[in-house]
Amino acid sequence: MMPENTAPQRSVGKFTYLFFFIAILFLCGAYSLYINPLEVTRGPESTTDIRRYIFLLIMFISTLLIAGRSGALLTLLFRSKYHLFFVGLCFMSAIWSVDRYTTITSSISLFCLYMFALAIALRLSADEILDLYLKAGATLILLSIATVVLLPEFGVHQQSDAVQFVHAGSWRGVFDHRTKLGQFSALYVAILIFCGAPTFRIASRILIGVSALTCIFMSNSGGALISLVVCLLSGIVAHAFYKRDNRLFFTITILFGTTIVLFFGISLFYATLDALGKSTDLTGRAPLWLMILDILGPNNWLGYGYVAGFFQWVRPNLSYELTALPNSQNAYVDIFVYFGYLGLIFLIFFAISEFFRLYKISPIKENFRTAIATSVLYIYIIQISLVESFIMEIFSFLLPLFLTFSISHSYEFHQRLAKNIKEIDMENHVYST
Repeated sequence: MMPENTAPQRSVGKFTYLFFFIAILFLCGAYSLYINPLEVTRGPESTTDIRRYIFLLIMFISTLLIAGRSGALLTLLFRSKYHLFFVGLCFMSAIWSVDRYTTITSSISLFCLYMFALAIALRLSADEILDLYLKAGATLILLSIATVVLLPEFGVHQQSDAVQFVHAGSWRGVFDHRTKLGQFSALYVAILIFCGAPTFRIASRILIGVSALTCIFMSNSGGALISLVVCLLSGIVAHAFYKRDNRLFFTITILFGTTIVLFFGISLFYATLDALGKSTDLTGRAPLWLMILDILGPNNWLGYGYVAGFFQWVRPNLSYELTALPNSQNAYVDIFVYFGYLGLIFLIFFAISEFFRLYKISPIKENFRTAIATSVLYIYIIQISLVESFIMEIFSFLLPLFLTFSISHSYEFHQRLAKNIKEIDMENHVYST
């Protein structure tokens, strides 16, 4: 196991590492307002030519990097089969999509992200990927503060903004919206606390942590504060589980948490919203979801196509004041819009598979840092997807983060599991002789 005061050594050259670093900054949405001013009324972000060309460039370079590891590619594809199936489902939904062009172009952008995740999983270890994301995340947070100070017209919501001018005065940093800055910072703080020791010295961790907390508060996002608490609690549970292999503690915590949610969840939910000064209809989201479900109807078996389902079917049927929305403000609703009941069935299978994999990885101690980070990420996704659709957005920090961590972690889990089984077999053979 790697000493906790030692950062992982890079297994790739400087140019490859620099490509991964810059690509992560772009894919997380850094300075998207410079690349293309936010015009949600134009439709899906994937129709933006500049972004599409950058995505294609990233895919081209990623393909070259994958070609150098073609021997391990089939193994990686098999280990991450659910990710491959989802990308295939997005392309396949063009068959019944209400707008095939939008679905196909959006699927191509998703495929570019998938290829990048494959390349980084093949070239870097899980610890190296975590180290890379910690450095990229720190860069995004520090750049956000610098942008607020030096370029407030981009770093702060303005009254003159074409959309979301109601948030004037709130920080958005290098992102295109205050919520993304706040949510990214909340997730980053938790991962920094539990997994940042080998990457940064304590003074750097304090500076970056305080900067991230500043971004959370200055974004004026109550949801980011909730996410921060959820991520910190998830980190505590995951750390106890993986560090000490405490399955009893983990099981009791899950049962206790489930009991609290079942019996007191509604009361706690409304109490939290009241404490944060939020409306009980989640700023109009709850009525929106009911309207969308009414538009879809009860026989929505296959949905209306990836991305196109919302833009070309749901949004035109909403009231006028809602026609500028970029998504359903709920990832689970968006999955139902895009893929119908088929998408929900896939989601259930994937969630069960990932839960058991994370549960079984406990005896494998070498990469417990990445196990903690992945667990925190998954809990965060489950929570934030109730009120946002970041995981379904092509140009959002959460989708590349999820694909990279999930694919890499599933790949290394099976590799290390096979290695441990082989070592045990060898020991048994020695003892038997």
